[in-house]
Amino acid sequence: MTNQTFIHPPTHTPAGVTFTGPIGADTNLMMHMHDDTMATFDGMPAPPPPSHEDYDDEIDPAARNTNVEQLREFARGKTAIRYAHCVIERRGPPPPSLVCNECGVAGTARWRCDSCQRHRDLCTGCLRKRHMSNPFHRVRYLSGPKYVEAWLRDAGVFIQLCPVASGDDLCPGYTQGEFPLPAGIDKDPPPSYGIGHRFGRPENAEQPTNFPDTASPDTASPDVASGGSPFMSQDPDEDLLPSDARETEGDEGDADGQENGGEDGFMGRDEGLPEGEARARGRQARIRRDTRGLPVMVIVDKTDIHQIGVAVCKCAGTGASMAIDEQLIRLGGLIPATPSNPGTCFTLEALSYFQIDRLECKVTPQALMRRLRRNTSPLHPSTVAVCPRTICARYNIVNIQQDRYLEGLRVMREWTVIDNLITHGFAHQPLENWQPPPPGSLFHRCVVCASKKNLPRGYKGHIHKWAIFHSYVHDGNFSGEHTVSRQPGNNVPIFPGTGAFQHPEGIKRDLASMKTDKQLRKEAEHLFANDKPCNNHVAAQLTGKTRDKVTDIKGIGAWACARHGQFLAGGTCNYNLGEASGPADVALNNTFKLNTDVELVDRLQLFYDIWCRYGIHLKERFNRSPNMTWPQFREVLGSVGVWHIYGHVFECYGRWSNLYSRQTGIVDGEILETLWSVLNQILQSCRGMSLANREEVISMFESDSNHRKNLAMADTLVKKFNKYFAEERERARLVEQLSLCTSPENVVQWEEDRQAFERDRINDPSAGDRFFKQTLVQVPSRKDAELKLLEEEAAGSEGRGLVKAVIDSLDLVVDQLKLQALDRQAVAASERRNIASTRTKIHNRVNKCNAAMEAALGSYRGHGTLTTVKLTKLLQEDEWDDTEEAQPGAASRRGDDAPAGSRVLRTGAEFRAVDLPSSRSSNWRAMHVNPTDDDDCDIRRHAMEIETGVLLARMNETLGHIRTLIVDQANTYLQRIRSRNGNGNQGYHQLNVAYADAQKQGKAVRVHAQIYNICREKLMSLAWDTSPETKVRFDMMREKYRVLTAKDLVCSTKTYSTTGTVSGFKLPWFWRMVGMDATESVEQTRQKDEEFIADFFRVRWINAKCSLTRCREELIILTFEMQMCYLGYRSLASGWMRKAKNMAGKRAHEAMAFENAGHWSDMAAYAKARFNECHENVIPPGLKTEYL
Repeated sequence: MTNQTFIHPPTHTPAGVTFTGPIGADTNLMMHMHDDTMATFDGMPAPPPPSHEDYDDEIDPAARNTNVEQLREFARGKTAIRYAHCVIERRGPPPPSLVCNECGVAGTARWRCDSCQRHRDLCTGCLRKRHMSNPFHRVRYLSGPKYVEAWLRDAGVFIQLCPVASGDDLCPGYTQGEFPLPAGIDKDPPPSYGIGHRFGRPENAEQPTNFPDTASPDTASPDVASGGSPFMSQDPDEDLLPSDARETEGDEGDADGQENGGEDGFMGRDEGLPEGEARARGRQARIRRDTRGLPVMVIVDKTDIHQIGVAVCKCAGTGASMAIDEQLIRLGGLIPATPSNPGTCFTLEALSYFQIDRLECKVTPQALMRRLRRNTSPLHPSTVAVCPRTICARYNIVNIQQDRYLEGLRVMREWTVIDNLITHGFAHQPLENWQPPPPGSLFHRCVVCASKKNLPRGYKGHIHKWAIFHSYVHDGNFSGEHTVSRQPGNNVPIFPGTGAFQHPEGIKRDLASMKTDKQLRKEAEHLFANDKPCNNHVAAQLTGKTRDKVTDIKGIGAWACARHGQFLAGGTCNYNLGEASGPADVALNNTFKLNTDVELVDRLQLFYDIWCRYGIHLKERFNRSPNMTWPQFREVLGSVGVWHIYGHVFECYGRWSNLYSRQTGIVDGEILETLWSVLNQILQSCRGMSLANREEVISMFESDSNHRKNLAMADTLVKKFNKYFAEERERARLVEQLSLCTSPENVVQWEEDRQAFERDRINDPSAGDRFFKQTLVQVPSRKDAELKLLEEEAAGSEGRGLVKAVIDSLDLVVDQLKLQALDRQAVAASERRNIASTRTKIHNRVNKCNAAMEAALGSYRGHGTLTTVKLTKLLQEDEWDDTEEAQPGAASRRGDDAPAGSRVLRTGAEFRAVDLPSSRSSNWRAMHVNPTDDDDCDIRRHAMEIETGVLLARMNETLGHIRTLIVDQANTYLQRIRSRNGNGNQGYHQLNVAYADAQKQGKAVRVHAQIYNICREKLMSLAWDTSPETKVRFDMMREKYRVLTAKDLVCSTKTYSTTGTVSGFKLPWFWRMVGMDATESVEQTRQKDEEFIADFFRVRWINAKCSLTRCREELIILTFEMQMCYLGYRSLASGWMRKAKNMAGKRAHEAMAFENAGHWSDMAAYAKARFNECHENVIPPGLKTEYL
């Protein structure tokens, strides 16, 4: 692409060209413009963009280093092509002299190592000498003017397992002359691997001979004592193949393919392209012997798959007494795919790399193997060493190129177990006395949750000992499905029950004896007499309840630490059919066994989204199930998460909201929602696994999640402490402000009521029903009302989408009104730009909603028959105007009277008509006296009923917003403005901010009032007929929902204060939402209003005080958790020191134990420094645990 220079024309019209006549809708303003001229959305020519030169002059030199500027520089210049040339030069051949970078001999440096950083061009001898310790580097060979595929084994490199052998010499245990290097290997080119070598061969080159497998030297399988290597004799999968399906394989050392020629025979001398050479694929790509005759193994490294010879150690006292698989691991760092007769190995570095790849990048084993094959041979991935096609067919491997997937999957499972045994210390036991890990022990646990390892000394006698308690949360996840296994016999668990899941046999036994609520009701009906019904929680009732023949597990559930977000050992379960209580109870019982001790901690808090259904009879289910044991906790608190509590009935808020849970701090109970979002990335890949493999993978990811949280725990606790330390002051200020709005006697009484309520609620959740007086009229929320309408329509036989169309259209009308209010306030360019963008979106929404309404009603609205909505002046301070001139597009509708120079192309989006039954003509809404056969009266009446319900829900919600905003505005005047009078310039800035906040609150009140009045106007137009029933119904609605006037919206601190009754005290009508009784006197009405506003402030003050109390409790809890985190790190370090002592004399075990102890000691030191910096002396000198 060439650089273009933009030329600035003096005007949009070229010289000599003029427009004649009036400019109308058909005028083409682009007629004489260049074809490349840009146009705006309204058809006007766009101004040309600035040139590069002008743009460069405007950039601040200090801003040139930003990422955006760097990208502009990269895109503008030739940096990309320059760098591309540099990469090609880096990959290209050395100078024609071919001087070896090691020995300096000219004409010999035909080998190129792409893995070395420098000294990459080498001769055969130097390449072999330098890479005996790096056998997994990738090399190429220069044939003619180009490089061709080659491997280090072609230069005589092999894996030397003997620790005393030097250079490229074999183990001293081999006989003299055994496995010698071929003569001329340093001069001859390597074997051919495909078409590339044909291009470089001289025309008179002699064709090499292909030797069959039986003619290769030492093709038998001698044992180690005779100098052979039995583990290389045959492929480990070969025994599974019938003899007639086996293919002959050549030995690379003799001649696997064709030799390379010199550089004189390049294809440039030929007129046409030579014939290619088909590369060996599948088992034919397997190499049995290398250039020395050593048996070749397939080695899977972290980036490539290699085939390279392996020389075992036969030294007396070292390798001779060691099994082959142990030699590969201890001396070569290679994990064999099979313990006996291995043919494939995985490097330890590769397995560790794959493990991190899976945990951090969520890469599946199948994708890992595909990546390895492609990276090994990008253009010919199918030529990489593979397993037999018959094996893949037998195991029903689909869409896999017969690679090492099965071996890799099995070895990665085995490596996970090996790594867990090492990481959790169970490998640091003498083999003769080795004990298998107990349940839940191969799983990272929370370093802060209370246990014998981290409880500070003297905690039981501390004044705040309540701050140490267990807080657990449960949730279900139905993304973790599992399909029915076609071969159940392949399910081989390894150390079951030691991770996130309980032992399968234990789960089966406990589930069989676990009581359900349905069974419990039959045995003890009286337990359910006082149950309070809640909403129908559709997600819990219906999800995963469908039976089918494909899936045997519908999802998983887990218990986790609610305060720190860590999965609990043994606390994960499978849901076979919906979110039933049985699996959750069994998992909770196992969690109690592995993670709690009532002698240490006797307080428990449990969260569940449907606790009002699950937790009511939890203890009874445990007590009546033979295999369940309920620990004797002194105090058990049940709660619902803060996100889900609002989906319950009103009573659940007082009973199960954590806001009123005494001495629990701040816990939202929704931490599992964030954990599922990460775990869902791998659950899909677990669908087809065996049950054992699936549980191991889920356990691995849950344990790793815990481990990462443990490593970051110090910073997390400090961050939480700083956050709530700042919030405590804000919450205290709010309580102080609310206290000034009432009498001191009320504050004292409310505080006593609050404390008594929190105490009573522990053992009697129904105390919340008595505590919250029911004077507040509870109306269904807008979302609930809309959901009910949607469900009713979905249950019908004909779903026209009418409810959805009405809801969307009414939401659009509200957004139009808000945009009208915002348009007059926007002054800055950024604000105008946002409004323009919003206006475009509303234009599109109007078109979409109107089309949807026409489709749902089955009738066209007609041109010009829809009424529009527009804000009107309600108070003098309203910025918007109700005249026609205020509307965009008004001038274009006025015709000749439009001001000179005005130009509006179309009506503003906020003033466009939206199709609704109430927006259509009165004739469309009227019931026809003599309906015809094609009359759609039923549809029209149904549409008007739907809009009536939606409007009522919207009006109730809007009145709630108005009530809250008016009280907030009154508090702002009382506490932030009037309290500062007489202080001179003190707090001048805060006073201005308070005035600005009060003005924003006032405007919000007025906008909501306008929305309410317009909705009411629409509601009153939806009367279907003039029958007495309809008249009575709409008269009642007219009396209940009155028009909001300016008098109703006056924010008076006299009215909205409970410090005392003032003369003329009267609450606006919309506070109680009930009509006045005809026999009710004015004094009685005033008394009811006073009681209502007092109760309103009582609930608000109590909520604010509970919020402040929970925040102060959280700060106390966090100080204990800082100490427990520090002691937890120290306990981990001490545990590794004990393991070093147990393995005294085993240098490798001691070294690893000391290394891990040092890591955790460093973590403890870092945590101590961070905690003491955050809270003075929170980790005092000599802090120790209570029990260890």
